Amino acid sequence: MSQTGFDARARWGRLPEVGPEPGEVSREPRDLGCEIGAQPGLAASQGAASAHGAEAAGAEEDRAEARAGRTGWLVLVYRPPVEPSTARVRAWRRVRELGGLYIQQAVAVFPARSETERAVLRLSREMRETGVESFVFRAETGSYEEAELVARFRAQSDQEYREILEQCTGLLGELDTETRKGKFTFAEIEENEGDLAYIERWVERALGRDFFGGTLQDEVLRKIAECRARMEEFEQEVFRRHTGEQ
Repeated sequence: MSQTGFDARARWGRLPEVGPEPGEVSREPRDLGCEIGAQPGLAASQGAASAHGAEAAGAEEDRAEARAGRTGWLVLVYRPPVEPSTARVRAWRRVRELGGLYIQQAVAVFPARSETERAVLRLSREMRETGVESFVFRAETGSYEEAELVARFRAQSDQEYREILEQCTGLLGELDTETRKGKFTFAEIEENEGDLAYIERWVERALGRDFFGGTLQDEVLRKIAECRARMEEFEQEVFRRHTGEQ
């Protein structure tokens, strides 16, 4: 790969955050923090495959409920220590990994779906165990506030999807460049396949936290399919040139 070539991994972890404006939450919220210990299976360690399958099914259930227009939100409020700064960064990353929407500093909103609720309660417990004061509340909103929150969630997902599309475009461009230069080597296959696998994992995570169906979701799925097809073509060409088989 050229020195100016594409590298998907170099950009991960630097996604810009959607800058939300503080929103109103109506009605008196209910503190769910005391329910953390009562959630069955939060600390149980199940097999990796079964856990992944359950989480995937739960995430799909969450998205289906969200698309059906059901209301209800979880609000995570936490107060990380000033030092060390790693505690604040860790909390921010975990919230973003779960798809939370920050409405102000250290206050994040999540749709109150079954799998999401379990994950947020687990996160709150983890925060407390590491010395970060945190609380989880259940809240409901009026129709205007709900529409605003849904729009912000979609914008947050679309922002991530744009980053993914940029990576896909870079990978396709790199494959085109290597094809023009005739760099049909096994090393190029491994390097580009690694980048594609990385993007595919990123897409899977992005879909899992896209609760309301971002407008760019379909475009991302088409683009990643295009990348996979183009990668297979490149691999076939490398194989043909090295073995003489058609």
